[in-house]
Amino acid sequence: RSSQSLMRKPEALTVAKVFNTFRIIAKESGKDSQEKKKNHIKALLVAATDCEPQYLIRLLQAKLRIGLAEQTLLVALGQAAVYAEKHSSPPGQIDSPLDEAAKIVKQVYSVIPVYDKIVPALLTGGVWSLPKICSFTLGVPIGPMLAKPTKGVSEIVDKFQDIEFTCEYKYDGERAQIHYMENGSVEIYSRNAEHNTGKFPDVVVAVSRLKKSSVTSFILDCELVAYDREKKKILPFQE
Repeated sequence: RSSQSLMRKPEALTVAKVFNTFRIIAKESGKDSQEKKKNHIKALLVAATDCEPQYLIRLLQAKLRIGLAEQTLLVALGQAAVYAEKHSSPPGQIDSPLDEAAKIVKQVYSVIPVYDKIVPALLTGGVWSLPKICSFTLGVPIGPMLAKPTKGVSEIVDKFQDIEFTCEYKYDGERAQIHYMENGSVEIYSRNAEHNTGKFPDVVVAVSRLKKSSVTSFILDCELVAYDREKKKILPFQE
């Protein structure tokens, strides 16, 4: 980049321009979406000066390295709502309002990870009513359940003790969250909440075809795998 000369100097980056470009990148989907995203990122980097490229990359990675991780932000939102005078009265059975508020915001964010919905709800209804205002919504990818590594089966048994649990086979595929809407449309999201519908048109057709007529909407948290119909076996995802 440093050895290239430009016919016209790009306009200086502003917070609004970077933010709007990031929103455009997030909404890109379908054919050639990856290439379009790359072009948007290249345009930002070309216009960047001094330390700006470093922070652009960190923003894209969601790792600013300034001591402000997403979990810290969620805790801060919950605690700020407690300190807000208008909504400062927690239910009587809560011993630690600050801790409980942080827990509520984290739980809500895992179900509907959209700040544009959570923050206005906090401002209007407060943190104690947040789960009622911001609930599970079709078309909005929820946080996926992720496994935690253990040292062995005995550790799992010790942790659950008398609680019933089930085990699932680990498939070699790609995690997918499939939303079937009430209007009959299908949306597919990756484990990182990226829009992947255009990547799997055959899955969209199969889901619509196999759905029972009595079912109007649903969400599937699943693994998409390659399958050999002749040999009747699942293929390694790399193939």
